[in-house]
Amino acid sequence: MSTMAMTTNILFVDDETFVLRSMKRLFGSMYNVFTAASGQEAIDVVTNNDIQVVVCDQRMPGMIGVEALRQIKEISPNTMRILLTGYSDLDAVIRSVNDGEIFRYVTKPWNNDVLKDTVSSAARIAQETAETIQVIPAEQAATASGTMPLDLLIIDSDTSVVKTIKQLYQANGKVFSASSTEQALSILEKEDNIGVLVSDIKTVDDDVSGLISALKLHYPYIVTIVYSQLSDVEILGRLINQGQIYRFLLKPIRPELFNRTLHGAKERYYELRSKPGMVKRYQVDAKDDNSLIHQRVRGVGQRLAARLKSFFGFR
Repeated sequence: MSTMAMTTNILFVDDETFVLRSMKRLFGSMYNVFTAASGQEAIDVVTNNDIQVVVCDQRMPGMIGVEALRQIKEISPNTMRILLTGYSDLDAVIRSVNDGEIFRYVTKPWNNDVLKDTVSSAARIAQETAETIQVIPAEQAATASGTMPLDLLIIDSDTSVVKTIKQLYQANGKVFSASSTEQALSILEKEDNIGVLVSDIKTVDDDVSGLISALKLHYPYIVTIVYSQLSDVEILGRLINQGQIYRFLLKPIRPELFNRTLHGAKERYYELRSKPGMVKRYQVDAKDDNSLIHQRVRGVGQRLAARLKSFFGFR
């Protein structure tokens, strides 16, 4: 057993005592396990202890899981957050992205091996990012934010939506649009400064989720906003786990909210550039299957990463 594992504090939050007992049995020999039977109790634990990972149930009396995770994020932003739920609750999943910024979405009943792997990944990332984050000097990051272009790529076959987003985007950079995965790949293969991706889940031609996942895997600096009229919890869960999307918004687009979201996405991109080690926190649960899309996106990721390295000089 590694020293790192034994010095990692994991908090499990659930109002069901048998679940907490199960978690202690499953993880007690590997980590320092804390438990809480409510959202407020979890907040108290995080306030008074250095918690690396929290695994929180969604449906609890008094305070639901996503609200507890939102407050935990404010109190301890370095704590890795995992939502555990047995219900297909679209609102909860959306809030887990937008408010809780969770690392993973896990459904009940869970698979012990999968949950162990998920918690292990979160614990490792929490330790690594707490100790080895490479920070670029603030002056250099600020200068880069004003001088290095930040381009936006929109993937949507609805021209009216594309027009609205183009009008909202204000940054030192260009706006590109594509109506299909193929068009998006063609743009990505040519342009060096795309840092924010805004996309519908589906276009007239295809499902974009595969591209979103591959792009985050091969170029983790990309910040992705997804919007849709679809209300599919399973798809959104995959976008969390395999795409680490920044925000999910329901159509129709509300300009004021979308403008704030775009601003936040730009800030997140600049943050990742100024603290390169932080990209580990957005590691996706996806594998390079050597498909054509992964082959093409892999090349895009290598080129864009080299571009950032040459600009900042980090590894």
